[in-house]
Amino acid sequence: GDAIRVLGEPVLFVQGRPSQRVPFGTGPALNDISDLEAPITQYHYYAPQIFSRLKGLLDIVCDFEEENYSAFISQLKRKFDPPISSSMISVLEALGVEGFFVHWSKQNHQQQFWDLFCIWFDAFRTLKFVHMMRDLDCPSINIERLWDHSDLLSPELGARIEALIRQQS
Repeated sequence: GDAIRVLGEPVLFVQGRPSQRVPFGTGPALNDISDLEAPITQYHYYAPQIFSRLKGLLDIVCDFEEENYSAFISQLKRKFDPPISSSMISVLEALGVEGFFVHWSKQNHQQQFWDLFCIWFDAFRTLKFVHMMRDLDCPSINIERLWDHSDLLSPELGARIEALIRQQS
């Protein structure tokens, strides 16, 4: 058969478009944004620190080999400063992480911790984690404030944000 090739750059560029066909998603979000008087200052994005915390959590999970909840919490406390680890622990407890550990301890460990955690911490729980972190101590920010955290953004995204801000100035 044909070999699989990796392209140097995308051939297709996907863009959102306004839509009223569905109740949520990109189309209705674009409608909401276009209805704002000053979208640059009024529309809000998730704070990038949420995703740094999510990455740190997944880094711990990737290397975790213990069998108990307290060892997991100790790892979180070692990786993050106290206010951050406290809020992350609160969110994970609200999501039921202790119940996950009880379930995991009863397994015959045919699967690795990472595999079982990813089944438990699915897309729905991940989104709940993001929303709970936002509500607890990482409030959403407008694009100008997002630019203040450009060190946490990819160079490509940073350049797009900078261009938008300059365009509005």
